[in-house]
Amino acid sequence: MSELEHGQVLQCVPIFPLPSVVLFPHTLLPLHVFEPRYLAMIDHVLNTEHQHLGVAQLTGEWQADYAGRPPVCPVFGLGQVVQHERDEQGRRNILVRGLARATLLTELPPDDPWRAVSCRVSDSGPVPQDPDARMATLRSLLATWLAGVPGLDMSRAESLFDPATAVVHVLDSAASALPFDPAVKQALLAECDVDARLDRLILALVELPPAS
Repeated sequence: MSELEHGQVLQCVPIFPLPSVVLFPHTLLPLHVFEPRYLAMIDHVLNTEHQHLGVAQLTGEWQADYAGRPPVCPVFGLGQVVQHERDEQGRRNILVRGLARATLLTELPPDDPWRAVSCRVSDSGPVPQDPDARMATLRSLLATWLAGVPGLDMSRAESLFDPATAVVHVLDSAASALPFDPAVKQALLAECDVDARLDRLILALVELPPAS
């Protein structure tokens, strides 16, 4: 896996524009690819050195121009395709590992059927100096919400409660896994300040309806 640095500019990253989908760093996102232009894109990505792929959430009135180049959110998840398989119909199931946040700089000319952009890696700033009290609040809220999920095996979430797990991993994993509104997820992705992201996530958990 390639190492990415904050502020690094990538000149050409294919993007997969999707409604209501947000890719966070430190998470895995399974996707089913069936449109011809995106099947061609995945074939291209698999033949690149680092197999980078951006997952950008569609925004605005995207339905009117879905077949073209509808607007996407300017901050998106930059990932790497780590698994792929083709089914009998020629469609692909892929698994994307989130590597970093990225800020769109320029959308490249449409030389290919898929879309590509230049972007800047804009991942996390400094970790809060003393996050212990707020992390305890976050973990308490998480435990309360997860306890209401019928049949949930809490061992699957144990890393979120392990003090050794990095703060940024806890924040991004929780933001990805919990059923927040896509706009809330996008706001958490777009917040590159870890301190502010922690506060946003606590507020989002407070406002999240109980599991049913």
